[in-house]
Amino acid sequence: GRRSTNQCLGGEYPVDALYLVKEACRKHVPERVIYELDPGYFTTEPNEGPDFSILYREFPASKVKAEYFCAKMLDGDFRSTLFPWYLWRKNLFSIGESLKEKTTESYKTCDPSRYATEAQTYHANGFIERKEVPWEETEPEAPFLWNEDTFSEDAEKDFQKLAACCKEKGIELIAVMTPVPEETETRFAEEYERAYTYFEELTGELSIPFWNFNEASYGFERSISGYADSEGHMYGKTAKAFSQMLGECLAGQ
Repeated sequence: GRRSTNQCLGGEYPVDALYLVKEACRKHVPERVIYELDPGYFTTEPNEGPDFSILYREFPASKVKAEYFCAKMLDGDFRSTLFPWYLWRKNLFSIGESLKEKTTESYKTCDPSRYATEAQTYHANGFIERKEVPWEETEPEAPFLWNEDTFSEDAEKDFQKLAACCKEKGIELIAVMTPVPEETETRFAEEYERAYTYFEELTGELSIPFWNFNEASYGFERSISGYADSEGHMYGKTAKAFSQMLGECLAGQ
C-alpha cells in the first residue's frame, strides 16, 4: 500500500546504494529501504565499464555528489568521469545509426516495445520479464560466490554507513537475500552457508532484519526450471510469485 520505486541496477555496490539513499533524502526521506545482500558485491571490485559511473553522472550537482565522487570516482579511471564518451568510444562508428533511432516516434514516446526481445519483455511499469526460453549449460556457470580471500572491507564499511544513515534519518532498513535456484545452492552449499553466516552476523550487529528467502521456512519454490540461469535471474512467473511473497512479508512487518 506504499508508493515505492525500484533503484536496483546491475553493478550497484554498497557504496552506490549509500549515495542513492543520501541523494533521495535531499528531496524526500523514504520510510523504508529494502536492500538485497548479494555475496558477489562483497567479494568483487566494481568493474570499470559503462556501469561504473552511471549513477554518478545522473546525480545533480550537490554536496552528496561531491562526497560520492571522493568515495568512488577517485578510485577509478579519471577518463570515465571527466570524459564520459570514453566509455562508449567503441561505438564511434554507430553514431549515425543512433541519431536515426532518436528521430523515431517510438524513441520519443519511450515505447516499451522497443526493448522487447525473444528472451525478455520490458513493461511500462518498469518490470523486465524474462521469457521461458530453453537454455542449456553443460556445466552451469558459477555465480559470484562467498570468498574470504577476496572479501572487500570497503563494501562492509559502506553497508555499515548505509545502516547508520538510515538510523539517523529514521528510515526502516530491511536486508534480504533473494532466492537462487535450489540446484545452485546445493552445488555450492559451503560457500552459501558461509555467506549466510556472515550476513546474519553483520545484520545482527546492526540490529537490521535479515530475510533469507533461500531458507526452507519461507516455502518458496526454487526449482531451476523457474529461472533463466543458474545465478538466480527469474522467469516472469517466478518473479511475480516472489514479488507477491516479498510484499506479504513487508505488509506484515
